[in-house]
Amino acid sequence: MVDQGPKTARSRRTPALPKDAQVKIGEKLKALYDDVVSQPVPDRFKDLLARLDGGSPAMSTGQPETMPGRPEGVTE
Repeated sequence: MVDQGPKTARSRRTPALPKDAQVKIGEKLKALYDDVVSQPVPDRFKDLLARLDGGSPAMSTGQPETMPGRPEGVTE
C-alpha cells in the first residue's frame, strides 16, 4: 500500500458545479436511464445472447448464420 501523505487542498475543494446543477444533471440522467431500461431488448441482441449460450439454430445445424447489415456470405 502506498502512503499518499496528507490530504491536499485540492481534494477538499468544493465541486466544480453548483449543487442545483448537479441535481438537474442527475434528474436528466435518471430519466434517460429509465427510458432506456423500459425499452425492449433488440432482436439482434437476443440472437447474439442465444448464440453465446449455444442455442442458435445455425450452430446446431452447422450452417453459418449471416449477420444483419452484412453482405451475403459474411458471417462474422
